[in-house]
Amino acid sequence: MYTKVKKIINQRLIIFSMKVKKLKNFKSGQMLIESLFALSVIAVVLIALMIIAVISIKNARYSRNMILANHYVQQAVENTRAYRNKNGFNALIGNCSGSPCCYEEITPSALDIINCNSDGGLIQSTIFQRRIEINDEGETDRKKVIAEIFWSDSNCGSDNLCKVEIVTYLSQWEN
Repeated sequence: MYTKVKKIINQRLIIFSMKVKKLKNFKSGQMLIESLFALSVIAVVLIALMIIAVISIKNARYSRNMILANHYVQQAVENTRAYRNKNGFNALIGNCSGSPCCYEEITPSALDIINCNSDGGLIQSTIFQRRIEINDEGETDRKKVIAEIFWSDSNCGSDNLCKVEIVTYLSQWEN
């Protein structure tokens, strides 16, 4: 009987040790799967963070360009006003035949006339183009000034052309 009990105990120990070996193999496989899952989660998070960073940089560039464009368009209106003040109201049309007259640049002492069908002239050392249109609209004491700034950016719709525009009226305030 002792040998029989010993035999049964040995068989059970063998079966138990086989189960433990299978369990160890299963755990190492499970550990590998858990590691792969954790790495894939980390990769997805890193990709999402990179996408957010790229979008943020793109939006920051667009905002910077909008601020610069607003500055340049305001500068164009102020230069037009200064030209009127220095050279007289009727000088706004300058050597232009007919109305409207379009300019690439207006400084207090000069007008750079361009074709009104063009997008304007490139502002030196920038990505911006400026176009200033002056139209008398049949009035003798008031002129409509449209100052526009254009530039290319992927944030600006299907044609990728951004535009900032100011419309103002200048009147003949001195005789």
